[in-house]
Amino acid sequence: MPVLQGTGIEPLAVRCHSQDTGDEADEILLDRVEDQPLLSKPASRRDDRIQRKMPPHGVCCQIAGEASGNGDRAPTGVEDLLCLGGVGSAEDDTDAGHLGLARRNPKPGGVDEEIEVVRLARPFGPDEEPTTPEAGEDRLGHSGGEHAGDRGIDGISARSKDLGGRCCRGPRAGGHHGAARRAGDALGEIDSSGHPPHASADAYPGVMALEFHSSATASLGIELELGLVDLEKGDLVCSASEVLAELGAGHPEGEHPKIKHELFESTVEVITGICTTVAEARADLAESIRELDVQCAKRGIGLVGLGLHPFSNWHDLTRSPGERYERLVERIAWPARRLMTHGMHIHVGVRSGEKAIATVNTLSGYLPIFLALSASSPHWHGQDTGLASARTKVFEAMPTTGLPPYLANWTDFNSFLDTLIAAGSIETVREVWWDIRPHPGFGTVELRMCDATPTLREAGAMAALAQCLVQWCDDVIDSGESLPVPKEWVRRENKWRATRFGVDADLVIDDAGATRPLPQVTTDLVADLMPIAERLDCVADLQQVIVILNTGASYERQRDLLAGGATLEDLVAQAYRELQEDLVTDGSATA
Repeated sequence: MPVLQGTGIEPLAVRCHSQDTGDEADEILLDRVEDQPLLSKPASRRDDRIQRKMPPHGVCCQIAGEASGNGDRAPTGVEDLLCLGGVGSAEDDTDAGHLGLARRNPKPGGVDEEIEVVRLARPFGPDEEPTTPEAGEDRLGHSGGEHAGDRGIDGISARSKDLGGRCCRGPRAGGHHGAARRAGDALGEIDSSGHPPHASADAYPGVMALEFHSSATASLGIELELGLVDLEKGDLVCSASEVLAELGAGHPEGEHPKIKHELFESTVEVITGICTTVAEARADLAESIRELDVQCAKRGIGLVGLGLHPFSNWHDLTRSPGERYERLVERIAWPARRLMTHGMHIHVGVRSGEKAIATVNTLSGYLPIFLALSASSPHWHGQDTGLASARTKVFEAMPTTGLPPYLANWTDFNSFLDTLIAAGSIETVREVWWDIRPHPGFGTVELRMCDATPTLREAGAMAALAQCLVQWCDDVIDSGESLPVPKEWVRRENKWRATRFGVDADLVIDDAGATRPLPQVTTDLVADLMPIAERLDCVADLQQVIVILNTGASYERQRDLLAGGATLEDLVAQAYRELQEDLVTDGSATA
């Protein structure tokens, strides 16, 4: 029996199970490794992923090895991963050149270990070397850093209610019982584990589940993209590399942990750490933005949070350095070349992949509210588009964007990923740019619908609304009741209405086509979420949602200024002043 290269273990027995049948299949793996045994694949972290094709009828196996003389397991020479090579032979046209990736899972107290074969992407030639994700990235496509995902607030009670109809039901204080519809509801039903009654993971044989790094509670993180503008002229300036180099001095690898590059040199992204409360997240953002602002001010540069710059042209912008950005533009072409958008992403921790999928399905019906309240991009290349959020339509031109499809469960999501990775459409989950998505690496649901907001108060309001809604979903699932899932056509119609009309939209609330003004739906929703906000300590921030409705979202404020005789340059100056004012108080709603 051959020694498994890179392990130092001579196997005494190999026990395999076919992923297709579950039957023992000792000879399958032995035949496959006899000519070309396991090749060592050093790994710096458990989640690295080689982007290659899984061998047909992949196997999961256990290898029983001999212990070393001192009672410890034999030295491996590889940390976590083994690359399964020689699937088929050079003479076998069908399987030659395919690789599989096997992860070692040592069992405590013994030398037995499991080898888990991970689904990979595409076939390659005999002379082609396997590739890995970019240096510093894990198999999820992330390069580390502190994001939302493992701290937060304990769950509390809420229940669903009809907000005027079957498609816009939401939370209501006072317990769960009797509020959610049962089987046969036209909205669909998800059980307490997050599965629809008809769905089962057994329906997806052979799909290797991506690990979801569970968050214990509804922790919070915010990512805010800001534009760099000339303080005198108001147009975008491409100085991000210069500013970030100075900010990164003294940090590992010369990179600031919370202020990052984006696609264009005219944009930076500011991210928070893992926060418990909205106030903590706002203060975290403010601290980093103040640090960034100091370096920008020395260069005559200001920071603005607008979904689109009102008059700069993408033809005049310089892309940020990096192979990742070059590949993105080469692959997607024109939609990526004009992607001068600024958005805000909110992460809220959830406890399992199944809960994440159920939450994504339900919250997709609430996304139009987030979009309308945050809309800050009525202009494009100097023209009023007539939209509240033109950024939404610019970004929708990219692949894997827009509203997510309905997903039955976590395995269904993995099946989706496997298909697109195998087809070469994406490399990692990082390239799934839905309006809301599960984030396995951070253990969160990530809401990506919002335009960048000019103020920290508005960012805090969106974060509070997101955190309360995710907590409500968690409570409903734990109660054993089903979450409402809106119809596909209702979701898409309401997203369009919010994109076009903002807070003046009338939302479709049932299958009969009845509508209610978005401000009414939102006001009811905020009232129903207040008990949750009290437990999450974000009442003042959630109340800012009502303030936005009363005083106007950013797109409304911009149009009001223009109606009073202001110029587009004045709009940029106003957005700059709004952020500067909030930096004094961390955007506190009570200041």
